[in-house]
Amino acid sequence: MSPSLRRDLTSGALAASVSAISLAAYWLTHGSSPFWQDSGLFLAALKAGGGLLPPGYPVYLLLGRPFVAAFEMLLPGRPFAEAGNMFSAVWASLAAGLTCLSILTLQQSGYRFFSREPVRNEPAPRTIWFGAWLGGVLTGLSYSLWFQALTAEAYALNAFFTSAVLFLAIRLGAEGPLGAAITPRQRRLAILLLIAHGLSFGNHPVTVVFLPAIAWLAWKGRAALRNRRFLALAVAAYAASALLPYLYLPYAAQAFPQTPYSGVVGLPGLAAQVSGSQWSADARNYGWSFDRLEDLPAQIWQELFGMGLVGLLLGFWWLLRA
Repeated sequence: MSPSLRRDLTSGALAASVSAISLAAYWLTHGSSPFWQDSGLFLAALKAGGGLLPPGYPVYLLLGRPFVAAFEMLLPGRPFAEAGNMFSAVWASLAAGLTCLSILTLQQSGYRFFSREPVRNEPAPRTIWFGAWLGGVLTGLSYSLWFQALTAEAYALNAFFTSAVLFLAIRLGAEGPLGAAITPRQRRLAILLLIAHGLSFGNHPVTVVFLPAIAWLAWKGRAALRNRRFLALAVAAYAASALLPYLYLPYAAQAFPQTPYSGVVGLPGLAAQVSGSQWSADARNYGWSFDRLEDLPAQIWQELFGMGLVGLLLGFWWLLRA
């Protein structure tokens, strides 16, 4: 067995153990009823098949409905809310496993983001393995992720997509510069990164914050984008993963007209649903209005978004410096 294959198998086993520990903790503490704010709305949509409040959350529904159907077949007689809650638990546990893999990749000997020097396939010290495992477990058992893992909401799946985008970007950075002669592995990782980010929009639009990073990656790989075939594939994959899931909303409106949010059959209704423009800004909800910027300083303080931006900038600085 080659050293690289052995390392990949060990990394996979380590990440799987992190996900298993996290999922076990979620299973032992999960509830069997609706919980916290919009949880009842998400459960109703999973049960009845209709759409959801703006922006519609089509990816959540497309993944969630088959999951709860399988859950009911495997564990008949259990409360439906339990299936919806465990759907979140699965994605949260996978997010913890991906965090472990990201830490392992960053700790590889010689890792430099888009460096011309290849990563050295040297055996990692046990402290590196343990540190990555511990980081993944602490992520899975953190209050924020554990809390979201126990409720039928979009945030656990959002954590998975966020973890996937970060992991794929880190792995892509380990493959060296994106030059004109892009390698098959670089092409595969880049396309998977775009698909993961595109799909994340259909679950929760907050991942729009990754767009500056995606634009920066495109600038760094502008030589590869001169390859028209790769450019067409990248644009098609990104657009399809970001837009096609929303076709589920008009389908659900026609198939289940008795459910709320069914006025999305036409393009104007669908656009209003996705943008949230039919929600009043005066009601302090999802409406898009510059009036909402009046509270922006307070919102930044309350949500610690400013600290997140500082961390993002420090992370980019470290990657560029490395």
